Amino acid sequence: MRITDLGIFGYRLPLIRPVVIKGQSLLTRSGYLIRMTSDRGATGWGDIAPLPGLSPEKLEDTRDQVFHLRSSIQEVEVPETWSPLMGDLPPLPHTSDCSSAVRFAIELALWNLCLDTGRSSAAHNDKQSFRQPVFLNGLLTGTEDEIVNQASQLTRSGYRAVKVKVGGKLLEEDIRLTLNVREVIGNETLLRLDANRAWSLEDAVWFGRAVKGSNVDYIEEPLADPAGMATFFAACDLPVALDESLLEYPFEKLAKIQGIKAIVLKPTLLGGIRASSRLAHKARQFGLQPVVSSSFETGVGIAGLARLAAAVSRDIPVGLDTYRWLATDVVLPMIETQKGYIDLEELERRPLGINHPLLEELTPIQR
Repeated sequence: MRITDLGIFGYRLPLIRPVVIKGQSLLTRSGYLIRMTSDRGATGWGDIAPLPGLSPEKLEDTRDQVFHLRSSIQEVEVPETWSPLMGDLPPLPHTSDCSSAVRFAIELALWNLCLDTGRSSAAHNDKQSFRQPVFLNGLLTGTEDEIVNQASQLTRSGYRAVKVKVGGKLLEEDIRLTLNVREVIGNETLLRLDANRAWSLEDAVWFGRAVKGSNVDYIEEPLADPAGMATFFAACDLPVALDESLLEYPFEKLAKIQGIKAIVLKPTLLGGIRASSRLAHKARQFGLQPVVSSSFETGVGIAGLARLAAAVSRDIPVGLDTYRWLATDVVLPMIETQKGYIDLEELERRPLGINHPLLEELTPIQR
């Protein structure tokens, strides 16, 4: 299969409520879609969506990277059998120098291109794994009353897990909120917490001991200094999930820390789909849960992340509920998430269309 073109399109989508990242409030989600086409008439879309406040690259820099790749990728032959779940990215010129967000988009576009071709063994094998629902971890935000009400509503609608952000309020308030959410969701729904490194070891232990009876599935990054995670777990027996630490420390060193239960995989930040898939398999070898998560991507990105989750997270609820924050999307129809899962089999039967009026095709900037 030969790549014949690589286009890039800008988007700017309104959010139904602001997203606060590291103190920065986002009212819209901006990014680029890339469209890869082949000589077989297939099309594959990818999503470039670096997240302000978390992603190291700037959005405009990713655009320049794509235009640098464009001329070198065209006319390149790639195997129809390729899948990011099975092998590294084919030798496409200059892709090794791409930022994480661009690499994710290139891999996703090529994956979609191979699946759209549909004749390859990779496409057949991948699609065979897309027969299960991908369960979502419901993300709760707002005031305490709003969070408790959301928790109750999401549980009734079918969500198997919910996640509460803690660390931004007084410890007593976070403790009360955690206990109240557990009360309304009952004992069958998983309760996860995310502290975003808000606490000292002393405060984290105090919180952990106070909520010990709430059967918390895990808490993401409780400590400002991750070096104290083993001490934290020993003091309060609250399992920990790694997120930001995966970008800063060798995985093998982190995986040996007592009390680590899960790792949060954000391919837009971790170097793409293949790198995240490899990390997921390493996690399984250490007895850890790999939990695929999003960076507020569009439906193009979310659909790809759901396929990755079906392969590596299996029946573990994953962090793709950010999709509910989009007021509109670059795909039509929007992906259904209201029942607490994404139906991949339905997506295979009815492939997503592209909402072209929301896109602006870009051309290289003359310097």
